[in-house]
Amino acid sequence: PVMKNLPRPEGIGEDEDMTSMRGSMRMGKAMRQQGISKIESATATLKEINRSNHLREHGQRAQAEVLAMRDTGQLINFDPILEFDLRIYPGEGELYHVAGYRQVLSKIIMPRITIGGTYAAFVDPEDPNSLYINWQ
Repeated sequence: PVMKNLPRPEGIGEDEDMTSMRGSMRMGKAMRQQGISKIESATATLKEINRSNHLREHGQRAQAEVLAMRDTGQLINFDPILEFDLRIYPGEGELYHVAGYRQVLSKIIMPRITIGGTYAAFVDPEDPNSLYINWQ
């Protein structure tokens, strides 16, 4: 088929066409950036799942007492990332503190967490600051 140049709608000049095109290009860029952030979010979620599964299978059992809890203002899949200061009671060895431990938490689980509460944890024997807390 032969492509024809269609007449420009009445009242729209060439400058307005360019402005519209630039707006569409900005919109496309924003949509691509949202797609990237969704991919990054999914990647972060998968890494956290793999890390927690590994610690549950191979980690040392411990108890974690919550000393402080802060909202970081960051979200993954609409769930907040919280930061904790913890006292860890390992199954073997001396108790120790972990400051700034971060974990994504479901909004459903958040009300169950209390300052001073103690929760089951799994600690990496080679890196005691790497841990997973089961908030159930």
